Amino acid sequence: MATAYRARLRYSEAMVRRAVRVFVWRRLRRMLWIEVVLVAAVLLGWRAWPLIAGTALTLSALLLLTVLLVWRAHWRHSVGVFRAMDPPEADFSFDEQGLSARSSEGAVTLPWRKFAEAWEQPGFWMLLIGTNAFITLPLDGLPAEAEAFVRERFADRFRTLRP
Repeated sequence: MATAYRARLRYSEAMVRRAVRVFVWRRLRRMLWIEVVLVAAVLLGWRAWPLIAGTALTLSALLLLTVLLVWRAHWRHSVGVFRAMDPPEADFSFDEQGLSARSSEGAVTLPWRKFAEAWEQPGFWMLLIGTNAFITLPLDGLPAEAEAFVRERFADRFRTLRP
């Protein structure tokens, strides 16, 4: 018989907001570096090459708009789901096949192979599904055996991020 771990875990709005901030920053930070280069090109080349500077300014504005729209979409979804949860908690179960979560907003069951990696933050883990989605797993109340079991499933795909 397969080993299964269960836990009822509680979310906070601060946790959900931080998860969104971390996710957007980690996923879009390369775009932000491009933004810095484009702004530098605008500042350095405005007088000498106005067409290039204007193009760089336009690209810079589009990149910034993209970052803001991505952040807003993730924030509205994640914080919106959190605020709709009554109570703000979920029942998790973990076994050899995968992870299941059930809350007042619905339920999901995912096999471990669907998860790309896990990011550790103080007080919670972010279990990434592909490149554009994640599940926030609160750690307060998660039994040590379950924590070790989940960490083992990610092995070399588990990252501890600086707070």
